[in-house]
Amino acid sequence: MSEMPVRESRFRPEIEGLRAIAVLSVVVFHIWPDLLSGGYVGVDIFFVISGFLITRNLVTEVEQTGRLSLSNFYMRRFRRLMPVALLVLTLVGVFAYFLPPQRWDGLSWEILASAFYVENWWLAAQSVNYLQADEAASPVRHYWSLSIEEQFYIIWPLMVWVGAAALRSQPAIRLWFIRLCVIGIFAVSLWYSVTLTRDDPTVAYFVTHARIWELALGAIVALFRPMPLRIGRAADIIAAVAIVAMLGSAWLYDASTPFPGYAALVPTVACALVILFAAPERSIGPYALLSSAPARYIGSTSYSQYLWHWPVIIFFIELLGRRPEWAEGVILLQVTLLLSHLSKIWVEDVFRVRGHEAPKGNLKVLGGAVLACVAAAASIQATLFVMSREAPVVEATAYPGAAALTPGAIVEEAPVRPA
Repeated sequence: MSEMPVRESRFRPEIEGLRAIAVLSVVVFHIWPDLLSGGYVGVDIFFVISGFLITRNLVTEVEQTGRLSLSNFYMRRFRRLMPVALLVLTLVGVFAYFLPPQRWDGLSWEILASAFYVENWWLAAQSVNYLQADEAASPVRHYWSLSIEEQFYIIWPLMVWVGAAALRSQPAIRLWFIRLCVIGIFAVSLWYSVTLTRDDPTVAYFVTHARIWELALGAIVALFRPMPLRIGRAADIIAAVAIVAMLGSAWLYDASTPFPGYAALVPTVACALVILFAAPERSIGPYALLSSAPARYIGSTSYSQYLWHWPVIIFFIELLGRRPEWAEGVILLQVTLLLSHLSKIWVEDVFRVRGHEAPKGNLKVLGGAVLACVAAAASIQATLFVMSREAPVVEATAYPGAAALTPGAIVEEAPVRPA
């Protein structure tokens, strides 16, 4: 009997609940940083989930067909991720006029880096401290995590494809080859993450090789989960402790926590345990909570929420010159939920459903879409670059940007722009 992870249901309702925890942690952290000082761990939870789902899908295809279609995989990823991401980038470029003119040049390059999914490397090269509020943050800075995931989506299938092609007639050996490769990547990346976090935490936060172990952890769960796990009700206890660990890290961590490094093990291992010991058939308990309708809804729109929330916050701060009050934060949260709901229905679902009707492996469609994205990003970049050269010089101290998030910050009212 094959050990490949293919027999369980493809839909895992508790994963939507984990996505809900992840995205709400990030959004609350960005709107009310004093309320959830470690909410940035939601990104790490996302990484584990992505590693699990992608690896499960890849290995499932290998078991069912004996091969892996890279073109089909990349087409599915493109349809799933690119439309909304490009929409947000385009609108950020349009509304960039409301940002200080001296920011246009830098933002133009960040939009281009985000469109090509290398924003994390751009921020690492600029020595940006993501957890500090003493710098004017761009409205696309959150694309750093999407960049890491996309780089994973490009490299990971190639590893599985090599294993499938080289060991096509040896399914058991093929599985263990992939397992050993993933474990090795996990171990090396974790060691590097711990070392770099100690030596250069700013760079460690963004670079892919210090983060890939988190996605590899999810992949390990996907590769080993089919093994018998007869623990009964103990699964509920493990899941409850794991959820407390995720929420506790979001509550207790802050900007002074060395991260990712060892600290990232708490939310990531906790997420992996919830997936590993999944018991979604429970009518009560933590898995029932994660699989509830509200959690599934928040989780199903989590991608759009993540994309929309940060530009909404940044433009609010830039226009009003201060961080949101409690009531205003609630409004920003509602705006984010509304935008994510609309983009989920009118963009995400449209491209995903229509994509299933298109011929599989249509490289012409993929190539044309990529060229369109590149052209749009380049157009935005060029426009903002020209605008930055024509704009008058304004003192940066008049626009504190993300520093307005700092409690007690003194912020002058920004001058009214001419029509």
